[in-house]
Amino acid sequence: MPLTVQASVDVLSRNGRTTQQWSWCLLISSTLLALCGCASQTDSQQPEQRSIGWSGALLTRAINEEPIVTSYMGTQGGSGSACNTPREMLVFEPSDATSGETFPVLTFTIGLNGDHAAVDAVTVAREAARRGFVAATLDYANDQVSCAAVDQRAHCAFNASLNSSAIALLCERPLADCSRGVATAGHSLGGALAVRAKNFDPRVRATFTIGTANGNSSAACMNPGPADGGTTDRALRNHEWRLYAGETEFAENNATTRNTVTGQDCTGGAGTVDCLRADGSGWYQVANTEVADNVADHCYQLTGNGVFFFVPVVQSCEASAIDPTFLGGREPWSLGPAIDFLTGRVDPPANQLPPDTEPAPQPARCDQGVSALEQLSSGRVTADTNPFFGSQLTVLRTAGAPADAQGFLFVLTDPSDQQAAFEFLVQTLEGIEVSLRETSPGVFELCEPEDFPVVVVMGQ
Repeated sequence: MPLTVQASVDVLSRNGRTTQQWSWCLLISSTLLALCGCASQTDSQQPEQRSIGWSGALLTRAINEEPIVTSYMGTQGGSGSACNTPREMLVFEPSDATSGETFPVLTFTIGLNGDHAAVDAVTVAREAARRGFVAATLDYANDQVSCAAVDQRAHCAFNASLNSSAIALLCERPLADCSRGVATAGHSLGGALAVRAKNFDPRVRATFTIGTANGNSSAACMNPGPADGGTTDRALRNHEWRLYAGETEFAENNATTRNTVTGQDCTGGAGTVDCLRADGSGWYQVANTEVADNVADHCYQLTGNGVFFFVPVVQSCEASAIDPTFLGGREPWSLGPAIDFLTGRVDPPANQLPPDTEPAPQPARCDQGVSALEQLSSGRVTADTNPFFGSQLTVLRTAGAPADAQGFLFVLTDPSDQQAAFEFLVQTLEGIEVSLRETSPGVFELCEPEDFPVVVVMGQ
């Protein structure tokens, strides 16, 4: 039986990213098998990976994927205290609001010298909007760590009596209702602003922070206030703060300082330390082994930091990818449970349906920018490899598909050189993006089935 294969494989490297383009035609007797099609990947920045969804009773809202860019008046920086400098806000909101529906507000502030448009800041705001918040990531003069500087920045951002403040402008948005409550979140220095926000707006109900404690010159304003037996003027109560820190944190952010600011009494040490109360407040130490790059440092929410001479090191927080468990997991330190802590404090809880209301069917979200190899490794795709007319044919199918379901990706290789065949298969699966949605637990389907099937041939 004649086998005719024509294929070309071009491997391109643009901007540090390898892409592949394929054109092919495979014909094995027209009565038996005819597959024709094409797939190409253009040179575009890899989209931010999305979680398929968190379990739980709360709805996932449709949102504006691109931020609404607006501004408020913040400080210029340095020792200046006047709120006279335009500062950008990136706002995400539910896009499926019904007539008259409104939402509480959430803000995220990035750390020292960080960028409010960085991937972790935008991810937090975007995912909070999915959970029923009008959410914004705020630019501010993040160049000083003193208590005075923190309060100057917080005053401009969170003083509701200032018409030009971030919170005043956010609460004026048509979809916002700050009478339901305000939630704040932040990383490092931005976490200090998030903690101090309630001193300027009593509508703040809860806060979660990453890498924020009192081990620096902002200690005087981070420790508990009189309502929790402390001596500072901090308005945020202990039970309203959920604090996260990595195992490989800065030395001053240790169990002692975390206990001090949250009112807990837990023993520190290596690995995971769960010092959360039953209501979700308190602190949690993320172990090195819990994150993808095995270094739970000051920026554990990002992946790409590493080791230096076999010793985990705190990098400069410049990694550009989100840790997958932070984004899509259900661990206590994952983003979902962190937002859930805030969600449960607004009145009524954000994104919670009224009693006796049936939720509208929600289409499953597609994960974007995920390679076929990653989908295979995660179990969302399965592969069968069988002899095929003197060659070796690997067929990929979505997990949960019927056993006789047609595959969506076919890779034909020469079995005479197993090592080369394996390397080619890995390279091919790394170069093809496969977008899936979970239709039911453990069952996946292609988001863009018109792009498949694809046949990739080795050595032609």
